[in-house]
Amino acid sequence: MGKKISSVLDPNPHSSSVLDPNPHSSSVLDPNPHSSSVLDPNPHSSSVLDPNPHSSSVLDPNPHSSSVLDPNPHSSSVLDPNPHSSSVLDPNPHSSSVLDPNPHSNSVLDPNPHSSSVLDPNPHSSSVLDPNPHSSSVLDPNPHSSSVLDPNPHSSSVLDPNPHSSSVLDPNPHSSSVLDPNPHSSSVLDPNPHSSSVLDPNPHSSSVLDHFAPTSL
Repeated sequence: MGKKISSVLDPNPHSSSVLDPNPHSSSVLDPNPHSSSVLDPNPHSSSVLDPNPHSSSVLDPNPHSSSVLDPNPHSSSVLDPNPHSSSVLDPNPHSSSVLDPNPHSNSVLDPNPHSSSVLDPNPHSSSVLDPNPHSSSVLDPNPHSSSVLDPNPHSSSVLDPNPHSSSVLDPNPHSSSVLDPNPHSSSVLDPNPHSSSVLDPNPHSSSVLDHFAPTSL
């Protein structure tokens, strides 16, 4: 009996429409082979006259969007020039924020390229206005700290010039004490460079005020 045809003069073998060249459509005169719309040149859309080949929107030039008139090829937003964002008018190519010049942030107007904060010049921080590139603090010049205004690059304290300490105002670079000039001590004000005691002048002792010579032991 041959091929079953239920339509009238329809070259479309999978359609029930009239004169539909679209083989996968039930519409009228649709050149889109994967659409059920009317006269849609978009081969992967069900919209009306959509030149976007991967969209279901109306007249969307964005080939990977379902939005309206979105020039962003990887966005589903409205008129977003950001090629990797789903935001609105975001010039940040790796952000989903609004008008964020930070290319690796999802914040608002953040010049920090690795931050999610607001107006943070720190490239590795999530803080606010933190010049510290490795900190999450506020206005911390310490590049390895999360403290506030800490010049110590390896500390999380407050205003600690000790680069290896987490104390407060400790000039001892290997101590976690307070104001300890002993570079290898965790005590308070211990001039003994190899001691953890208090005010021990004995350079090889961990005692308190130990003046014994090695022969006296």
